Amino acid sequence: MRFFLTALTLAIAFPAMAALDLPKRKSGLWEMTMTREGQQQAIPGMAGGKMSMCVDEKVDDLTKQMGESAAREMCTKADFRREGDRYVSDSVCKFNGTTATTHMVLTGRFDAEYQADMETRFDPPFMGMAQQRSTIKGRWVGPCKAGQRPGDMVMPNGMTINMFDAQKGMPRK
Repeated sequence: MRFFLTALTLAIAFPAMAALDLPKRKSGLWEMTMTREGQQQAIPGMAGGKMSMCVDEKVDDLTKQMGESAAREMCTKADFRREGDRYVSDSVCKFNGTTATTHMVLTGRFDAEYQADMETRFDPPFMGMAQQRSTIKGRWVGPCKAGQRPGDMVMPNGMTINMFDAQKGMPRK
């Protein structure tokens, strides 16, 4: 259940973040953590609620393309704007018989860190949940590790999945 709710949160954030004209993240290894309603949750990634990903400009381009595609397919409203040093998104997306109305505020420098704060309301409630508040934090931790290639995501069991390979339907390891 926690895995599903986390995946849902990321799926909601993905189109919204990708549709914004965001600065590119600094190339290298990024670590992401997520809290949901004040509790640390393990996201599909490294132990302790952390996922790591080797990022470069092409990874950000692919993320943007995938998010825009998902937004076109699922969302009836997608308003994105910059307000000073933050980015704001309001979206209405439909999936599995429910409508998710999301307000997201994204802040950060993108060369070192970023944070996405989201509030989503579900109508009708999704799996008994009418509302979800979550925060995703990303931080640059240094160069990618030896043997990593851009798009590699390290999972808790040590398995590495590459975004580019997964898009083609074949995990790396």
